[in-house]
Amino acid sequence: MIKLRHLATCVAVAGLAAVFATSARAHGPTTWSGVYFGASAGWSGSEVDWAFNPAIGGAANQAYSFSDDDAVLGAHIGYQHQMGNLVLGVEAGYMQTLDDGSRRALFGNNAAFDSEVEIDGIFTIGGRLGYTPMSNVLLYATGGFATAEIESRAITVATGAVAFAAQERHNGWYAGVGVDYAISPNVVVGIEYQHISLGTERHCPDPTCPGAGGGFVDRDIDAEIDVVKARVSFKFGDRPAPAPLK
Repeated sequence: MIKLRHLATCVAVAGLAAVFATSARAHGPTTWSGVYFGASAGWSGSEVDWAFNPAIGGAANQAYSFSDDDAVLGAHIGYQHQMGNLVLGVEAGYMQTLDDGSRRALFGNNAAFDSEVEIDGIFTIGGRLGYTPMSNVLLYATGGFATAEIESRAITVATGAVAFAAQERHNGWYAGVGVDYAISPNVVVGIEYQHISLGTERHCPDPTCPGAGGGFVDRDIDAEIDVVKARVSFKFGDRPAPAPLK
């Protein structure tokens, strides 16, 4: 499922890049050097794997996955330097999903509880490598460090009360591609795709493992997220555009 999302989103980014490139022919030159900040909004598709560790004795449902689609809002700040047609930069970003997490029926084999996972506050920081086929269009790849808080818990079916909750910080990486289009020397719009891998951490209801009940509800949580987002950025430090490389 994740691989299909990768393909679809990469095709969408490539198509929009072609549209932006065609429309940019009517605009004057710009430079991509300078400090910029902005906001983003879009869609995320997450897949979280849950595996009890240690295994629950006699339970058939030791491991399962959650899939969830959410709207996301974000902000970013960065710096870029243009050298001919090449653009190098660094960017830090933050994203927040707009729902309360994904849920699955049964907590192991226990029908009295549902399992629930919530990914909260995704931070990224990394590099950008771009190429300008024309002065108003920037095609780029990006990647680096990603981190987020993930909470896993049981939800009592009868009352909605939370039980066996645990929260851990997950550190991992991200990689992506995108296209930016300068509608003026200081305003840039674009679209970006990111794949975020947050790695595996053991969640225990107590501060240390094994957790509550001697570890029978401890679990390993792994998260992968795909994000497609529209961006708007405001850039400072404009100067005359450098001559294209021969």
